[in-house]
This record gives sequence, structure tokens and C-alpha cells, in this order.
Amino acid sequence: MLILKKNIFFTLILICAIVFSQNTKANTFDTDSLQKSSSTTYLSPQETFRGKTGQPYFKKYAHPLLSPFSYRLGLGITAYAGDLSKAPDFANQKNHLTPFISAGLVYRLTHFVSFRLETAGFQLYSKPEGNSSTQVGFNSYNAEAYLALVHEFIPKKSIESYAKKVSPYIYGGIGGVLYNPKSLDDDSNLLSTEDTTYSNKSLMIPAGLGLKYYIHESISIDLEGGVRFTKTDMLDGNIPTGDSTKDDIYFTLGAKVTVQIMTKYKYKRHLKRQVKNR
Repeated sequence: MLILKKNIFFTLILICAIVFSQNTKANTFDTDSLQKSSSTTYLSPQETFRGKTGQPYFKKYAHPLLSPFSYRLGLGITAYAGDLSKAPDFANQKNHLTPFISAGLVYRLTHFVSFRLETAGFQLYSKPEGNSSTQVGFNSYNAEAYLALVHEFIPKKSIESYAKKVSPYIYGGIGGVLYNPKSLDDDSNLLSTEDTTYSNKSLMIPAGLGLKYYIHESISIDLEGGVRFTKTDMLDGNIPTGDSTKDDIYFTLGAKVTVQIMTKYKYKRHLKRQVKNR
């Protein structure tokens, strides 16, 4: 009988020890596993956008409150490079204080890529270099229009999450220019002579770079410089002589304000876009 009581006593002690050990394991805080879990689930906004969650580089832009359309207005100055003078020739080109006024529409395709349709009116002016007897100084008021592809180096998603405020960009496209050079001597049309009337329009290839500074996720101030490659040597109205067959070009430099259009919040539409863009 005594032996039986001893066996029961030791059995109870063994059962209690097993139960206590199981409870201790269940309540142990595994910090290593937590750190591993944190390291695998946490992603910075930049990492999240750049594809670690499966979002492609060319994912279509979508925002519940911002339209993909923006409008932009700009002011700047111009410079000319042709038969009469080369930029930067300040003395013969009014110190480049010839104005440039532009207006445009932008469609954001992705967080990096946009399409830009822009028109502008601008002045070009130049006197001949030196005391030339064969060249005539000109003054012209011109217009241009072009379609360009714009690539930003900082994704718009980073701007909207307030991770960044500045984004450099480049652009290039195709367009046309209308020009009307007139003589500084007698204000005559330099494109019309007794024998020939030259065309006043030309194909134009725009290219340039700029820097966007966002004062709001929907408003940016852009500092932009560009070059316009034309397919004419009559931008200045002077008929080429000798071996001078290079086409004229002109430059623009200025500041532009871009405003992204706000839209009414439509939750279902936003969810639909998000699902479609996965």
C-alpha cells in the first residue's frame, strides 16, 4: 500500500512537470522570428513602388483624387543660332531678352512617363556679326507646337507620399514652327524676294531637360531649358551663301507652372483601376 501511494505521488509530480514545461514554451517570446518577420514584411515606399510587390515600371498612373491630366503655363527667353550669330551672342541678340510664352496640356501615363502637347509664341532677334554687307539683321515673331514624351527620374508616387519634392526630367518629341523674319533696316519681309517666296514653316524637333519642384502633390514649378532643331536655314530670312547649309536652331529657357487637375473622389472607380493595374 505504501509503495502504491509513492508511485501515485511521483506520477503526479511528473505530470505537473510536463504541463509546466509546455506552458513555458508556449509563452516564450521569439524575438528572432519577429525580427525576421519584420524584415520581410516592411518595405519602404520607394522599394514598394520599384517592383518588390510586383508593380511594373510601366504601371498605368491612377489616383483617387488627381486626374492624369495637367495644364501648364510658362514664361522665358530665347536665343538663336544661325547665319547671323551664335548663342550666346548677347550683344547682337538683345541680351537674349526676347520673350517666350507657352501653354500646354500633359497626360500622365505612368508614374515616370507623360505625354506633353504644348504651343508657344516667341520672338527671335539678331544683328549680323561684324559689319557685314551681305547679311541683314532680322526680327521675328514666331509660333511653335509640338508633342513630346517626358521622362521623370523620381516617380510621382514618391511625390504623392511626400517622400520626395524634386524630380529632374528630360523630354523629346516632334513638332513644327511658323516664322516671319523681317528686316531691321526697313521692316520688309525677308522671305519674299523678286524671284522667290520661301516657306514660312518648318519641321521642328524639340529636346531638353528640366527640374520639377513640387509645392504640392498637384502643383509644381518647372525650371526648363530646351533646344529646337529646325529643318530650315531661313529662320533668320538670310539666304545661305557659299558652303553655309546648316539648318538654324533656337533655344528656350524659362520657368513653368504645372497644375494637375483635381477630380471628384470615386471609390469604386479607384478600386477598379487598382485591380486592373495589378
